[in-house]
Amino acid sequence: MKRFITSLITFCGLCVPSCLAQYNITIDEAYEKIMKDKKIQLIDVRTPSEFASGHIEGAKNIDFKSPDFEKQIAKLKKRKPVLLYCRSGNRSLQAIKNFRNVGFNKKPIYNMVGGILAWQKKYPVVKD
Repeated sequence: MKRFITSLITFCGLCVPSCLAQYNITIDEAYEKIMKDKKIQLIDVRTPSEFASGHIEGAKNIDFKSPDFEKQIAKLKKRKPVLLYCRSGNRSLQAIKNFRNVGFNKKPIYNMVGGILAWQKKYPVVKD
């Protein structure tokens, strides 16, 4: 039994970081997913003022800093993939945990590395 527990802890320690890494995608990979997968839910987790200053066309703004963030994301379709982004990729990576907490466990959740800062160097943004 002791070996089993040790093996399980070792496995989890090796697997978890690689599992989290699979969610990180480049801006080019994000662009491809947005163009090809019309079912993808594109979520900007920045504040409303950040969102208004420029966002990816078709993105829905759900502020990660909002006290009811999990309540808002729980309303999204859990059987569709999600692509998250923020300013630099930090908040969106943190938000993956919240998505898992409310039941997003079947479809992929992608984090766009570099966020909107990286995106707007190559791709267009829209302003409200």
